[in-house]
Amino acid sequence: MKKSLFLFSFLLFTCLLFGQTIPKNIGYVSDYENIFTAEQKTELTNILLEYENNTTIEIAILTVPDFESDIADFAQKTATEWGIGKKDVNNGLLIVISKNRKVLRCQTGYGLEGYLPDGWLKHIGDSITSNYSGKYYEGTLELISKTKTRIGKEGYSEDNNKLLIDKNKKSKKDVSIIEWMLTNVPWYVWIFIIGGWIVLFIISPDTALWLLFFAFSKGKDSGDSKGFGGGGFGGGGSSSKW
Repeated sequence: MKKSLFLFSFLLFTCLLFGQTIPKNIGYVSDYENIFTAEQKTELTNILLEYENNTTIEIAILTVPDFESDIADFAQKTATEWGIGKKDVNNGLLIVISKNRKVLRCQTGYGLEGYLPDGWLKHIGDSITSNYSGKYYEGTLELISKTKTRIGKEGYSEDNNKLLIDKNKKSKKDVSIIEWMLTNVPWYVWIFIIGGWIVLFIISPDTALWLLFFAFSKGKDSGDSKGFGGGGFGGGGSSSKW
């Protein structure tokens, strides 16, 4: 038991050491790259706040000079950590902009994937980055406007939100530790995890097998998240060069 606890602690430390670094959420507009003026950030915040008050849909904007792994993985983990969107409705959208990395990414919550398909997001993203080269504020305003129009009233009607809540509760289930790690742990960390498990198997096969069984057992709520309203994300979204 001590060996298994030691290995579990080692794997957890490894994940924390090599995992994706998530920036702190500082509001509707987390402008870490300083591409917006103070007035522009205030205007964007007011637009997003009003939209949330009228629809319950939460949109967050993040600008960063750099990120680990690829933009899709970074956006997915950030959106999940922040919990953008209302819990059980999952109506959140994260817009990630990196001037330094020349990229725009839109990450959709479960509840908005049907209203904002990846193909549509790709088309709009490419159009905006092409028409607003270097004009990040104007391009972001256009993106928000087109997104709101695309979602329309159906995406935030009271009746539809009830349907989304009921559907989400029916499909919601506990996931195993291994399933959670497959979604949240970068591929290169798995080299250390698998290597550590093999070493443990050589030292103590019974303990290694017990740990493997424990990892596949259910017990982590897939809908659990932090920040904003606690919405969940499943990987939907699209990226464009900007």
